[in-house]
Amino acid sequence: MSTALSRYRVWTALSCILIGVNILSAETVRGRVTDLDHAPLAGVNVSILGTELGAITDVRGEYSIAGADAGTARLQASFVGYLTTRSERIDIGATGAAVDFILRLQPIEM
Repeated sequence: MSTALSRYRVWTALSCILIGVNILSAETVRGRVTDLDHAPLAGVNVSILGTELGAITDVRGEYSIAGADAGTARLQASFVGYLTTRSERIDIGATGAAVDFILRLQPIEM
């Protein structure tokens, strides 16, 4: 077997291991977004600040953001007609995290 082929196989194996470790270390942040009457809000943009990670809530107001790194973070929920809301700092641990939001209507200015 050639040296180049051996190196290729080693690099391929190492790449697979590193990708697998990265996938296993990524956590999921879940939650629900409602209005003041506790009605679910569909279509709300929920994101992890400082990252490109985010999700849109479903018809039950639920969201799930996969791929979050363990550590502390803040989330933001925004929706047209409602005030943008940010969470307190949360700890994303080995089991992920759960953050719920209650959005308030944005006052109309005339």
